[in-house]
Amino acid sequence: MTNVSLTGVRSKQILSILREHGPLSLPVLAQSLEPPMARRKCREVIKNLKEKGLVRRFNSYLPQNAGNFYSLAMTKNERRRIAELLKENPESFDVCFVRGAELRHGEQCALWAEYLKSLYPEARVVRDWELHKHEEVKDSFVAYNEDRDLLPDIVISFCRKLDQEPLLIAVEVERTRKGTSRLVKKVKSLVMQTQLDGVIYVCADFEIGEALRLAFAT
Repeated sequence: MTNVSLTGVRSKQILSILREHGPLSLPVLAQSLEPPMARRKCREVIKNLKEKGLVRRFNSYLPQNAGNFYSLAMTKNERRRIAELLKENPESFDVCFVRGAELRHGEQCALWAEYLKSLYPEARVVRDWELHKHEEVKDSFVAYNEDRDLLPDIVISFCRKLDQEPLLIAVEVERTRKGTSRLVKKVKSLVMQTQLDGVIYVCADFEIGEALRLAFAT
């Protein structure tokens, strides 16, 4: 009985994470759960969800040697079933979309977002594609638009006193070095077109960090 109950909890966790972060590989998915799950157990839950038609193997473009990625099923009826399981409104239920070339970046964002949730349980951690759903976050963007390239990967909203606005910290995850013009455009967007209280950049190596420093100095 305990195993059945645990599987139910884990199933909902997996569905929720795939909805929030898009397609993920098995190792990252298992690591993103709270508490983390053994890959073998995670694979069993995914198999069960696939058999129920709620999860599918992601067959679009995959990076070289990427292994298997999994995503939520996409038909209208399947989305309705998932929304009901997660106790969300089926009419407004949507799912994170990640372009094939951005899968690895999406995974890193997922890991950081889930880590930040565990680090700051009282804060709200919001991914880029859901910023418009949260008024206290959306209102911080002076010129909000649908160009996700100009939005931060993650925003952490910290509650303060009742008469104060929340403290908003953006988190940018940089895996690869981008062109200087693109970096400058993003930096200016975050600094000049938002009311964020701070921006944290997470860089894969020193060279990426140095390129960002030069972009800030431009």
